Amino acid sequence: MQLQKHKILFFSLLLLISNIVAQSNQIMGIAKYKQPIYTNAFTDLKQLHISTPYALVNFDSSFVNLDFKSIEVLAYDLVYTQHPKNISHDKLNERRLFWLQKNIPSLFTNTNIKKRIIEQTAAQTKEEAAQLFHGFIVYYREIGKVNYAAKEIEKIKAILNGTFKKPGSTKSPKPVKPNAGMSYVYTCYTQDMFNWYKKSYSDAVVY
Repeated sequence: MQLQKHKILFFSLLLLISNIVAQSNQIMGIAKYKQPIYTNAFTDLKQLHISTPYALVNFDSSFVNLDFKSIEVLAYDLVYTQHPKNISHDKLNERRLFWLQKNIPSLFTNTNIKKRIIEQTAAQTKEEAAQLFHGFIVYYREIGKVNYAAKEIEKIKAILNGTFKKPGSTKSPKPVKPNAGMSYVYTCYTQDMFNWYKKSYSDAVVY
């Protein structure tokens, strides 16, 4: 009976620790990742940079010139620098997210928008940290300006006939086998489109 109580206590403690770790790996439900210096996630989408000075919540007003009804936001990142190394920035970043939620609520109400928190780790001094970007980078495309459906069809055709090559890949493209089905095409396309969101993202290290 005593052994059973110890087992229950032990597993309860493990569960508590795992919950604490899980909470520290995200803020307001958004997962945190690490990069030495932030790398743009999409090179083929328009970007809105909403910056704030290092360690502050003092955002510029660049976003006010953008009509969010005329664009489709696909993703955004909150970028900050982990300096000093032994100080948590979670409360600061939570305030930044609350600011974004208040000023651009659609970025929170639209559940299709992908989001990350990126911790930059390269800065060794306060001066180095201050030189890096801090704030939000919003990735979007303008509605009606480009025939995205046609572009996506061309990409799918390229995947099928073996001419599509993912950026940065050293492998030669190969035609899709006749019985591979659209699941292969979907996998190739979504990995290319949302590679930043996956834990295997080239430069990012998930907590």
